Amino acid sequence: PRQLKKKHEVDRSTLWKCLKEVQAQLHASGGPFLGVRSPSMADLEVFGALQAVRGTALEERVLQHADERFAAWYARMREEVYADDAAAYNDRLRFHYERKLTWFGW
Repeated sequence: PRQLKKKHEVDRSTLWKCLKEVQAQLHASGGPFLGVRSPSMADLEVFGALQAVRGTALEERVLQHADERFAAWYARMREEVYADDAAAYNDRLRFHYERKLTWFGW
């Protein structure tokens, strides 16, 4: 998208080049992350940069062009980064559910 290019000075050819480099590094690491066993700062930087296009057609295109290892890495990073958000959300749901049961006398 033009807005992304204008804001971040990134064009598609640069994006695809970076994607290929990350895929090569994932293959070279031999582990589930760039940091091999657990996410490193490099994992967080790459994942963070991709969050700029999260939920857009460009994210879908990146995942379509990515290999299986990259797609698996992306899914693992989402779990790692958003795990606390999911746990907090579940805690809030449980709190409201228990409060509702008490309110109704159950």
